[in-house]
Amino acid sequence: MVTELAPNVRYDVIFVVLRYTQLDSALETLRANQTKNIVFVGNNVQARALAAALPEKNVLFAFALSAGHET
Repeated sequence: MVTELAPNVRYDVIFVVLRYTQLDSALETLRANQTKNIVFVGNNVQARALAAALPEKNVLFAFALSAGHET
């Protein structure tokens, strides 16, 4: 897990798992980083807005699914 993202570090892919209210504060850091593949994980993301905010990146989306049952 990375807690701080330096601009000069490059990863194959970055998975962004944040609360919806924290996404805007992470955009500048993601924009400045050299990594091209960004995956936002969550169920309340605004896909078009996030993709438009990071035009130089390959922006993808994933959704966590939890399953279970009561006994």
